[in-house]
Amino acid sequence: MSHPTLLETELPDHSVDLFFTDPPYTRESLGAYSELARLAQAKLKPGGLCLAYSPHPHLPEVIRLMGEHLDYWWAFAVFQTGPQPRIWERGIWVGWKPVLAFGKRPLGRRLTDTWLCDSIRGGGSDKRYHEWGQEVREAAYFIEALCPPGGLVVDPFCGGGTTLVAAKVTGRRWLGTEIDPAYAAEARKRLEETPAGCSASPDRDGGVGRPAGSEENQHSVPLGGAPGQAGGGARGPLRRTGQWAGG
Repeated sequence: MSHPTLLETELPDHSVDLFFTDPPYTRESLGAYSELARLAQAKLKPGGLCLAYSPHPHLPEVIRLMGEHLDYWWAFAVFQTGPQPRIWERGIWVGWKPVLAFGKRPLGRRLTDTWLCDSIRGGGSDKRYHEWGQEVREAAYFIEALCPPGGLVVDPFCGGGTTLVAAKVTGRRWLGTEIDPAYAAEARKRLEETPAGCSASPDRDGGVGRPAGSEENQHSVPLGGAPGQAGGGARGPLRRTGQWAGG
């Protein structure tokens, strides 16, 4: 964690409208949340937000780590619609996923005026592109509400490209990095095959996004380009392995 990331060195300060990401959940990986928050504080525009899915067992630690660099803004609940995972040591069926929102310091007026609900019906998981993949319409709901049209959405843990696809279909620019070259290649392919602006409403198809209750050798490689384009090439060695996608 001592070397600069590709995003730290390549992304201009105060240029990002929204970070939206799903970091690793293991206790050993919790430092990624602090790293994410530090990056977001430097790169977000004034009024920009950083949203991250968070594991239930480590919520207090995640809030503490992100709060070292950003100001707490809100906590969202995404209710599970598929099989509910279990936390065996606690005897808990998990019925919702936390999404924590932090803002660039000092907190100011956010970049959009769109109202959104803090508890929404999720779309379940989508494992076609990554073993821990989330549903694209969840990301689209938050992106449409919290990032201005044409704004820049960044995902430093982009996996199979769900956040980037959500940004593309809602008419936003995107940039992401991924530690695994195979997943990065899958994300590039997925982006190339997704038409820009093809489904801007995450409320379709069963109500995803509607309010709940209503129906080590690491380096980074870019996956880049404007919406509708693939771009980028190998760069590194840097701290993270993988590739980035952008637009």
